[in-house]
Amino acid sequence: MDFEASNSISTTISERVSTPSIDSSSTYTNTDSIPNTPSTSQEDSSLPSSQNTTEEKEEQGRHQPYYLANFFLVMNTVLQNDEDRNLFNEEDMSFIDKFKNLSEEAQKLYVRLYQRKSTWLRVSKLDYPKIAEDMTPVAAELVGDGFLHTERELSDLEETLNLIQAPDLKTLAKSLKVTCSGMQRGQIIAALLKHGKQQRSLFGGLNSLILKRAKKSLGSCVKLVRDVKAVFTRLLLLFSLTNVAEEEDVYASGGQSLLSMLFLANYGRVVYEDYKIYRPTVLFRSRDDFLQFQVALQYESDIHSLLGNNDLEGALQVYQDACQQHEPIKQDPEVQIFHTSLPMFLRCYTTSWIYTRILGLGVEILQKMRRYAEAVEKLRELLSQKTYCLLARGRWWERLALNLDQHLKKPAKSLDAIKEALSDCHVRTGHRLALEQRVYKICESPSNVKLKKRLEEFEISKVSETPKVVISGHIKQNDVVKERFYVIKKSNEGEGDEEILTPRVEDYVLHHYKQNGYNEGLHGEGSTFTTLIGLLAWDIVFAEDIPDVFRYSFQTAPLDMRTDDFYINRQDMIDSRLDLIMQSSVEDLHCMVEECWDTHQGKQCTLVNWELFSDLGHVKGLVSCMGGKIISGIGRRILTDHRHCRGGVPDLVVWNTDNNTFKIVEVKGPNDRLAHKQILWIDYLNTIGATAEVCHVTAVGGKKLQAYAE
Repeated sequence: MDFEASNSISTTISERVSTPSIDSSSTYTNTDSIPNTPSTSQEDSSLPSSQNTTEEKEEQGRHQPYYLANFFLVMNTVLQNDEDRNLFNEEDMSFIDKFKNLSEEAQKLYVRLYQRKSTWLRVSKLDYPKIAEDMTPVAAELVGDGFLHTERELSDLEETLNLIQAPDLKTLAKSLKVTCSGMQRGQIIAALLKHGKQQRSLFGGLNSLILKRAKKSLGSCVKLVRDVKAVFTRLLLLFSLTNVAEEEDVYASGGQSLLSMLFLANYGRVVYEDYKIYRPTVLFRSRDDFLQFQVALQYESDIHSLLGNNDLEGALQVYQDACQQHEPIKQDPEVQIFHTSLPMFLRCYTTSWIYTRILGLGVEILQKMRRYAEAVEKLRELLSQKTYCLLARGRWWERLALNLDQHLKKPAKSLDAIKEALSDCHVRTGHRLALEQRVYKICESPSNVKLKKRLEEFEISKVSETPKVVISGHIKQNDVVKERFYVIKKSNEGEGDEEILTPRVEDYVLHHYKQNGYNEGLHGEGSTFTTLIGLLAWDIVFAEDIPDVFRYSFQTAPLDMRTDDFYINRQDMIDSRLDLIMQSSVEDLHCMVEECWDTHQGKQCTLVNWELFSDLGHVKGLVSCMGGKIISGIGRRILTDHRHCRGGVPDLVVWNTDNNTFKIVEVKGPNDRLAHKQILWIDYLNTIGATAEVCHVTAVGGKKLQAYAE
């Protein structure tokens, strides 16, 4: 796969990853060349429009639909930045200029096709009446300017047959005297392919004849030109580069989610913080650098897709191809020097960072194929470098120890690995606890008597026993939806008890605590605490003048948010704020929360969920009960190591505004148990003076549902 193979990339800005952000009022600050504003008319919008007058609708009809206006927004924003503009050559720019000179109908159709899966499409089946009633001349314009292929380039017989509907396939089969009576569509295609291979004439096989007739049956077809699509893919990728940081497949929706997000921002339905973009560091030294990065992302996307379809052999082949592609990059000393010069939070936008993630996917593939010795070899390769994906090292060490102990039956080597892992500063929280527990498991196993003395080699951190309560949960089976529901009984004066059914055990436990002395409660998991801390440290999260943390529009957090750099870059600010919170009275804390709430309510921020609390008074009630000391302690854990501490936070927070008491509760249903990160969060909360516990729910009345046993 060479650089231009990246042209097959189908751009996706996935909603699973935090979307870019800037205040909607400044959305078009650097994009004055956008010809029109988006239309909110229902015919072009994915969202319902408000009630508009006839005049307003006529005015809107003269404007571009949101998806086209935002396509221009992406282009103009990227190309107005010199660093990004230099990543496009003259040929790339010629296609961008051609796009700008297309008729508006052709522009609309191209963006619509761009957002679809890249495949052959029958022109007669293109149904976009708001663009044009007859798509033939619009498609012809795109063909003439080099944006679309026609059926003349359609040469694969199987691909062609798969485009034909069943009735037309039967007609084609009959014309070739291929029996298809009673066959399904797939069977007819298989029969035609078999017929083409078996039947021969003076001129060879019949494939060419079948292909000719099949294309005649199809009529006019079009497909996006791969090289041209790749240019716009790179524009969208640069505009939304923040999404690459997460270990997610970022190529899934053809830019649909990005364009929809921009639509919401344009109309103030989603509002972003106003911050200064400050990007002194160059990420891609050349166009080739960027193309290599794009190729790596394509490999990663292909592997995710194949794993999703459980095609392990296919995924393994792509993984091996990716490793070959990475080898010369890995051996280039200039690349290594450049990457190590970047701050850690920017290295995730390097080619080798993506290939390191791919190597991690390779481990997953090998483990699924039960090739554990090879998986161990790849894990050691991952752990031998200390430049890329450092915050994944805990996961790699844990998996290495498990493979050596459980699958390869080498407990002594597993202990060696654990000893090295526990000296690694990047092994934290749940991964560290899991490794420590494996030490006990190995050394105390009757089959490992000779290894028992090795327990003395390890300094195991102590974790207090988790406080727990056990309650019974009445369950009813719903035969219609085939789901079990917990029964909540509420008393109504003079009307007897009312039964409310909920499928979530957390709702049942929340009701239990409200019946037992806590008049308020939230099932927010980690978002309860992150929202509270976000309200008290909003200005620190969006602090300016820190290089490169705000490089793009539409960020919901600085780029270093989930790295160690976040705390390092703001250590004085964070330490001072946490000290202030700890020393502040409840009244002062109320003022701090209120000021942020009134100033920023509704603006997008990774830490804050504005819908969690019903209103400002709801937040203040929790603040009154928790107090500054405990809030400060929780804030320190979140703001110093958000990446490792965002998971495992207990499910519920319940409080009583009458006596200012509160409790933090992790909920476990029948046969469920605490994860390592959950154990550590509960232990930490109790250490700083909070009351945290796990509530186990035993099942009563549920068929085939075993109860929890202590």
